[in-house]
Amino acid sequence: MDTSPTTETKPDITALPAAEKYRRLKALYGITLRAEIECGRMYVTVNGTAAGPSEVICHMGKCGQCVYAQSQGMSRLITLALQHGCSIKEIVGELEEIECPEKKRDAGEVPTSCQAAVARALNYYDKHK
Repeated sequence: MDTSPTTETKPDITALPAAEKYRRLKALYGITLRAEIECGRMYVTVNGTAAGPSEVICHMGKCGQCVYAQSQGMSRLITLALQHGCSIKEIVGELEEIECPEKKRDAGEVPTSCQAAVARALNYYDKHK
């Protein structure tokens, strides 16, 4: 057994290529789906080109500022992931099983969370593009 001290080498993060800045086109095509969730209504817009989706915009109905801010943050992170090569399948896989603590209905009737509603909208977009 080797007992000599080892030296850890840290990865050189300066060697990583810089991400290209995404440039939004003036016009995109997309879909907007309405989801009835525990907090009220959520509208999820998925926009993109023939190459695939490039942005997700979530708008909550009368829900309060905190829920609205959370949905905006989620939208922006999903958009960033799409613009940097993350697949719909990867994003949906992370979102679709999240359940809302306010869940009052039976599963299958409505999305179980805001995140599940976004996952359904992304799946719908993927199937109907």
